[in-house]
Amino acid sequence: MGVHCATTLSIIFGLLTFKSRMANVFYFGTSEMTYNVIEGTLVQLSCTAKEEYPVIIYRDMESDHEIVRNWTLLPQTSVYDYKMMPDETDVIHILTIQNVNRTQSGSYGCLQTEPNLDQKTLILQVIYQPSQPTCETGFHLFTMFTTEKIMSQFEGKCVVTDGYPPAEMSFSGIPNLLLNANIIHLPERKLEGSLSFLPSVTVNNSAVSCIVRQDYPSDLNLQSYEKSCSFEPFQFWKTFEVWITPLNLTVHRPGDVSFICSSNAGSTSEVSWLLPKLPSGVSHTERNNNLTLHVQQAETLVGKPIVLTLECRL
Repeated sequence: MGVHCATTLSIIFGLLTFKSRMANVFYFGTSEMTYNVIEGTLVQLSCTAKEEYPVIIYRDMESDHEIVRNWTLLPQTSVYDYKMMPDETDVIHILTIQNVNRTQSGSYGCLQTEPNLDQKTLILQVIYQPSQPTCETGFHLFTMFTTEKIMSQFEGKCVVTDGYPPAEMSFSGIPNLLLNANIIHLPERKLEGSLSFLPSVTVNNSAVSCIVRQDYPSDLNLQSYEKSCSFEPFQFWKTFEVWITPLNLTVHRPGDVSFICSSNAGSTSEVSWLLPKLPSGVSHTERNNNLTLHVQQAETLVGKPIVLTLECRL
């Protein structure tokens, strides 16, 4: 009897998936056309010329911006790819930009000098979004107060690095009659809006927002870009008020007693407690706007009532 063993060999052929990107193909022409394209997409510039004669493909009509000469992609232009495709009696010269960016916007030309001068051009306009706007202000508290003669004025600004096409900036949340806004374009494509207003009870709980909106050319069929940032909600009070809770308290037995210092300015993390000399048997701890008195059983606390006056300052 023979002895044998068996095994199973499984062979699985994997499927290789290649992701292809749709190219934006633009054509050089005798009349200069402008083509809009989204930053980061694949672009091909196509030039048809006579088969036996070379072409020069250049950018911005400057000799040092030549990209292709004598059927060859020049070494310093590695951001491009170049190939030729025969087309009956002509040759199609194709210049490819894999991930077009904003610095590649501009005029491009395709020049054939023989047998006759033949120059074709196009304008490539790269569309890109503005940055996320930021709202900046020197105010630490968004609560404002007035005296009889002086009124605090809120000042802030909204800053964004602009895109193309240029974006529009606006402010919302405060009635236009109360708001003084100024929007300017700065160097290096910066867009800055400054705003100021005198507080009033009509702005209580209002949050001013800076809105940046960019509309795209209709041929791209894209929804508008819109981003915003906001300042914290505002509160307006005629006077600055501070209070302690509980206001009055009587202690009959040992234990802990807590007090809280509050104000109409909102956050009260930086509080100074002013305490009298505490009798024996009473100690305290402070944490932000909280004060805790620790009352222990002691002979000095028996009999005559002891009155303590507490104060807090911001």
